[in-house]
Amino acid sequence: MIESVRLNKSLFIGLCILIIWAPLPFASDHLWSESLIVVVTMTFTFIWLSQYIQGKEHLPLRFKKAKLPLTLLLIIQLWVLVQSGLLLNSFSSSNAIQKLVSLVPLETLHSSLLGLSFIGVLACTIILANTESRIKTLLWVLVICGVIQATYGSLMVFSGYEYTFFMEKPSFRGSNVGTMFYRNQQAGYLVLCLSAGIGLMISDMKGGRKNLKQWFKGLFQAVISSKGALRVCLIIIVAGLVMTRSRMGNFSFALALGIAGVIYLLARKENRVSGLIFLASLIVIDIAVLGTFFDLEELSERVIATEISEDGRALMTPQSWEAAKHYLPFGAGATAYYSAFSPFREHTFAGIAMTHAHNDYLELLLEYGIPGALLMVAFWLVCFSKAIRCLIFSKNNLCKGVGFAVVMQLIAIALHSSVDYNLQATSYPLSMMVLIGCLYSSENLTRRKKRKKLSTKNSSISLE
Repeated sequence: MIESVRLNKSLFIGLCILIIWAPLPFASDHLWSESLIVVVTMTFTFIWLSQYIQGKEHLPLRFKKAKLPLTLLLIIQLWVLVQSGLLLNSFSSSNAIQKLVSLVPLETLHSSLLGLSFIGVLACTIILANTESRIKTLLWVLVICGVIQATYGSLMVFSGYEYTFFMEKPSFRGSNVGTMFYRNQQAGYLVLCLSAGIGLMISDMKGGRKNLKQWFKGLFQAVISSKGALRVCLIIIVAGLVMTRSRMGNFSFALALGIAGVIYLLARKENRVSGLIFLASLIVIDIAVLGTFFDLEELSERVIATEISEDGRALMTPQSWEAAKHYLPFGAGATAYYSAFSPFREHTFAGIAMTHAHNDYLELLLEYGIPGALLMVAFWLVCFSKAIRCLIFSKNNLCKGVGFAVVMQLIAIALHSSVDYNLQATSYPLSMMVLIGCLYSSENLTRRKKRKKLSTKNSSISLE
């Protein structure tokens, strides 16, 4: 029993290290770093499964509650395996079957392994994050990752030594890209870390302060407690986000925070005043004050000056759509965008390696086809509805906070995906799986507390 507990703890520590590592080597958007993540996550999964087979571990209730999103992800990866041709060898002579096979079968097979590793991360998070302390630890790890990326990227800009991960920046000088190549991926990742941090703040928020003395007491406690440190971390990450100069990154953060905030304030009467003050402080302090020092004015001028007709991403959209239509309904195969798009590219992009569509929706449709795209949308809807229910109806503060974080993050990525390809950066979906895993684990805390209260009540009745 003691050995099982130690192994469980070791796996949890390993998961935390993996979360920290994932964004460091260019968002793990390279074959070697992706392969490393596949090996590590599969190792974690097999270790736990071996314990389960020996009867030393059991499948918790919270895992069973997450069977719908897990099943959807498994079906998506099964579809990718079909595209890779691995399951179609015996039908290789059929022309109809050949239309299902990817343009790049080996790369699609690698994509399926990476997708299985994301499922492994989600499953490990749900299983290993079995206490409130562990869930908060994972959220803190995401916040710390955001602080690391924001601080490192900002220092590179201020110092003039513009390096990413042990190499000089090939582009986006003057913008905070952290250890990544692309500032919009950095912005998307920082928004995810901000979502986790804001969720943590909300989980510690207490209502019921009815007079000025109580408000000052609460403020003092917040400053000297971990909430004060968390607030400083959020300020650092927001500063880093502004310095990315990513238009949609900053816009998606503000709009997602506003929508999630309105839902929270309408649903939670007990924390309405404290929640309103906290959310207003994010806007006033982080935007008004930080913007003065971190080029928010320059960012706003860049947004205003943008001409859609001059934006290369907008010019790519019609061509990507033509390519997607050509390969419907089954798609060209996961990771096959470059090969599928090449015949449809115009002279505007001659000599440029267009490896992504700058629009996750179009890229998913082109690569995964209608079946895969619909499954992806279904996964988003399932997670979003679960997060909304936790945010509105849960009695557990942590569950409310994680619900807020997931609602905010899913809205942000839905917006940002319309102009960028954050979902293609390995560290982003991996971190997203951690956040969603925390959601399902925190929901179980509410049920467990209810069961404890019920058993205590029954015991007292029997004693009487």
